[in-house]
Amino acid sequence: MYGIVRSAEVDSSILETRQASRQPPAVNHEDIIMLYTIAVILIILWLVGLVTSYTVGGFIHILLVVAVIMILVRLISGRGI
Repeated sequence: MYGIVRSAEVDSSILETRQASRQPPAVNHEDIIMLYTIAVILIILWLVGLVTSYTVGGFIHILLVVAVIMILVRLISGRGI
């Protein structure tokens, strides 16, 4: 009788582990704020580069691409904007 109860406990722990592995990782609120801050700074720098006549050889456009990639990664991972 002990073996039957023991195997049921093992099976339930395996099931719990599998269910836990399907859940997305917890998202830290501070990380989200940091990513939005970086994206806003990059977009502001890009806009400043468009308004001014002096730009650093397309560097500001690279920053825009990085900001767009950050937003796309966030959307693709299913976490929303």
